[in-house]
Amino acid sequence: MEGERIEYFKVVGNKLSQLHRGTLGTGPKDTYEVGTECMDQSEKESIPYTDQMVSIIALEDESTQIVLDWVPTKGVNEFEIFVGGRRLRKNSIPAYQFQQQDEAGNLTTGLIDQNSPLGDIVLEPEFTLTIEDNTAIVSLVDAPVNNSRVLVVRKVGKTWQKPGEQLRYADNSIANFIRGATTDLPK
Repeated sequence: MEGERIEYFKVVGNKLSQLHRGTLGTGPKDTYEVGTECMDQSEKESIPYTDQMVSIIALEDESTQIVLDWVPTKGVNEFEIFVGGRRLRKNSIPAYQFQQQDEAGNLTTGLIDQNSPLGDIVLEPEFTLTIEDNTAIVSLVDAPVNNSRVLVVRKVGKTWQKPGEQLRYADNSIANFIRGATTDLPK
């Protein structure tokens, strides 16, 4: 309604109640004119599609190599790796650090001061991907602790129509949903 998103949880006749105003960062207005147009954005208005999440338990020993059962076409951005529940870093990133002396004169280094790029270090990826002879191999930089669960998780999407077919002619739940929806153009 005029840029404001309002959630409601109860409808009785033509009256809405249990309202939450100004949701998802929109701003509420003080008043609306009678007849202000509202648009339904509930889940029944959302395309009936979800990506499939596929995960494999890669290894539970101290090995550092995982042979994938598919070949990624988008490199390391196509999957995530978790060791013992912690997601591994797939890219190099800068990190800030500092050095200080304690009372005993020992020099310590830590990751604290983000305002000084002079002490930045580069944290390297925690795994790499190589593809040889149509086989994808992930190499972990550090061997997991024995009996740590190593998961490879990827999101698998599906095509909404057959190759060469226009979506408007496809016969599936997504195409039927889109064709069944009507939308008024903005005035």
